[in-house]
Amino acid sequence: MTSILNITPAARLYIESVLKAQNASILEIGVNGKGCNGMSYTFEIAQPQDQKVGDEIINLGTDMQVVVPAECVMYLLGSTVDHENTMWQNRLVVNNPQATSKCGCGTSFSVE
Repeated sequence: MTSILNITPAARLYIESVLKAQNASILEIGVNGKGCNGMSYTFEIAQPQDQKVGDEIINLGTDMQVVVPAECVMYLLGSTVDHENTMWQNRLVVNNPQATSKCGCGTSFSVE
């Protein structure tokens, strides 16, 4: 089965380093109804007991995982998560083909 979310090698390394630093093994990537453009991406440390039936689980090839909650799958389908490290920011960025518009900073988006 193909994953609904593509994670670049740079993002994978960054996620693994963040999870190690937090002594955690699961990063949840989702969306919520906040932001200047209607929806925004969320990145949160999760626990195994937080996972629900229907959640998309992406194994990182280690003992670490990325989880997309079932209710967020339709908003992230086909997206690519990458890592951006600039003078001003060190963060994960989402390239979402379903986004019909997004804010200037790239943290919020809208879909039709």
